[in-house]
Amino acid sequence: MKRFAVPGKLSIQLILAIILSFFVSIGAFLGLLSILGRYLICNKGSNICFLSYGAFFIVAIVPIGIFIIIFLILVRKKVSYIKYISEQVNKITKDDFEININVVGNDEIAELCKNINYMFMEIKESFEHKIRTENEQRKMITSISNDLRAPIAAIIEYLYILKNKKCNSKEEENEHIRVAYNMSIKLNKLINELFEYTKLSSENIELKLVEVDLGFMLIKILEEYTPRFEEMELQIRVDINGESLVKMDYKKLAEAFNNIFSYVEKYSDLFSALIIKVENKADMAHISISNKSKNLADNKLNSMLENINKIDILKSMDFEESELSLGISKKVIELHHGQLWEEGNENIKTIHIQIPTIHKKT
Repeated sequence: MKRFAVPGKLSIQLILAIILSFFVSIGAFLGLLSILGRYLICNKGSNICFLSYGAFFIVAIVPIGIFIIIFLILVRKKVSYIKYISEQVNKITKDDFEININVVGNDEIAELCKNINYMFMEIKESFEHKIRTENEQRKMITSISNDLRAPIAAIIEYLYILKNKKCNSKEEENEHIRVAYNMSIKLNKLINELFEYTKLSSENIELKLVEVDLGFMLIKILEEYTPRFEEMELQIRVDINGESLVKMDYKKLAEAFNNIFSYVEKYSDLFSALIIKVENKADMAHISISNKSKNLADNKLNSMLENINKIDILKSMDFEESELSLGISKKVIELHHGQLWEEGNENIKTIHIQIPTIHKKT
């Protein structure tokens, strides 16, 4: 069955303006025609041929002029409003994102204004995010570039000693080689992490999303860490409450959790309990990792994440995992529309991760 399109409010307003202008112009035409008819009757027999042609011309033209004038009067507010909208839209070419178009009425033009305002808000947020990201990257690159000089200088110094054979013994030479090699490996790792963090901060990052049970993924990752946790005599308790189906980039999210477990391993107290819970809360998969931590100030993780742009490279090189690794984890989780934070006191720390879940298709 064929459907007929229902005219919108703006179309109805224009149709009414046309109809009103038409009837006013027809009224003017009939009025002028009546006047001309009476004039011709009163002057019957007179030589007024030329005047008659001129009068008929006026009778034909005046109603058209009246139609145009009446129509323009009726639509002048809409025309002015459209001109106002055009002027506001043109401001965006001058990077003026503070504009807000006043919405007048409830027709299609008003709806268009609402959509334009929403579009401006999205553009503004995107622009501010771009500027913020660029500033963060600029600060990070400046900070890390300055901090890289010291370890590179140290490596060069060790190699200089080795090249010029200034070591007093073979043992000292081997020690210099070992230190220079280890520093090179860690420095290379930090540079790779910096590149990865910068790439994740880009708006053009693409995730290869697949549907995976988050609890299943955590079990697979824990299998790799279990021998190391057992060496520390940690009591591992895992509580997975049902399936948590998440649309994820498996490789990136697995790497994020690897970094988090490395952080847990580094700061966990020996002979303590490591409790891992996975549960669903309001369409969110909530993961909590609790353990007794050593030598760790309150909100250490939160502080590290907030100051990710102020990383001390020399300090980071003293550890197996750098603070930048946690920054990468935070970025990956945020790309999955999730959150990462820490709670607790000076003894028991709990890392929280939230990631949106999806409903399984039946």
